[in-house]
Amino acid sequence: MQDYPQGPAPQQQGRRIPAGLDPRNYDPRRAMDPAAVQAQMARLARTQAVARAQAAAASSVFLATVVSLATSAFGVVAALAWNQAIQDNLSLITKNYLKNLTSQQTELVYAVIVTILAVIAIVALNRVAARIAKKSAIDVAEAEQGSV
Repeated sequence: MQDYPQGPAPQQQGRRIPAGLDPRNYDPRRAMDPAAVQAQMARLARTQAVARAQAAAASSVFLATVVSLATSAFGVVAALAWNQAIQDNLSLITKNYLKNLTSQQTELVYAVIVTILAVIAIVALNRVAARIAKKSAIDVAEAEQGSV
């Protein structure tokens, strides 16, 4: 009569039990359980959806950054054009009406005018941004109340 060894059966070549599983409780038929496979496929689909959403978010951030940089570049060009226009008009005004101003005083008048224009523009833009942010916050609050 043949003696059977105590403990787990020796593993056959090519068939290996996955690491971390107890070979005494391993049943290969349960490894292919349809419910477990379905749950694993659902987890995989959710993971892929999250990865796609993250990639889309990254690409939208990249696009927003490029648009912001291009807008800033055009803003600098426009600012330089306005700078030249204001300087030309100010030099005409100082030659015709303020003849006793030196070039340093003319630059000071120019700086004051540009500062006043910049402050007016910044205040106006901040008011518009605050209105948009307030409207956006109200829309979000209404959406949350509607979904609850």
